[in-house]
Amino acid sequence: MNDLVNRIAEGKANLLGIDDICQRIGVSRTTFDRWVRNGGGKTGTTTLADMVSGLVGPITDSAANLTEGATSFPPPDIYIGKSPKWEMATFKRWLLANVNEGK
Repeated sequence: MNDLVNRIAEGKANLLGIDDICQRIGVSRTTFDRWVRNGGGKTGTTTLADMVSGLVGPITDSAANLTEGATSFPPPDIYIGKSPKWEMATFKRWLLANVNEGK
């Protein structure tokens, strides 16, 4: 953790937030939140879907529900305040492990 804090302080860490990641891979916040939960992490925020699903059961999110539980995203590398952040290296490792060439 100290290494990451030092790299952030020195301007050497490239951090991504939830919106950055969702935009880069073209998924909704709901899908991303589910992937993080599948990976054992929490994004630190409660979405409307989380609140409603507690009352009426799971909420589906388009075709992503076809592979429910199959995709997971690693927990944040660090929280700055209550804002989860992932290092670019973490994101790239996940991306390499989860992309399929469409042929």
